[in-house]
Amino acid sequence: MANKGFSLIEILVSIAIFSMVMVTATGALLATIDADHKAQATQSVMNNLNFALESMSRVIRLGSIYHCGNTGTLTNPQDCSGDTFFAFKRNDGVTVSYKLLGTQIVRQVGSGNWLAISAPEVIVEILGFYVKGASTSGQPRVTIVIKGYVGSTSKIKTPFNLQTTISQR
Repeated sequence: MANKGFSLIEILVSIAIFSMVMVTATGALLATIDADHKAQATQSVMNNLNFALESMSRVIRLGSIYHCGNTGTLTNPQDCSGDTFFAFKRNDGVTVSYKLLGTQIVRQVGSGNWLAISAPEVIVEILGFYVKGASTSGQPRVTIVIKGYVGSTSKIKTPFNLQTTISQR
């Protein structure tokens, strides 16, 4: 009489091989999911910061009397090098101000409330305004530098550095 079926050793070997293949496949799947989360976080920060920088650029380009720092008056334009506060007058005479509040970029129009223009998931560590030519009769230039990261865990934390230069029209 012939024995039909598998022996215990054959079953254990096949289960061990199957387990190793599944652990490897699961690791690859989890790595792919983490990469997707990181890509989505990066896309979110780029979309948000592109919108914020573009809206700032449009308004700053048409402004005048550029002023940095919380001190002084907006009647005397001044150059600056890395201040975190920036204000100017729009064409209609309304003052617009930008600054870093906590980890968000905020804007104030006139004497209104400070409103965030960067998303909460975008952590801004450094916001710097560099103004050259505001105190002369030439065409002033404003350079904005933003540094920070997006992502709440170390696996998907993605740093960014952005810079744009705007010249007055």
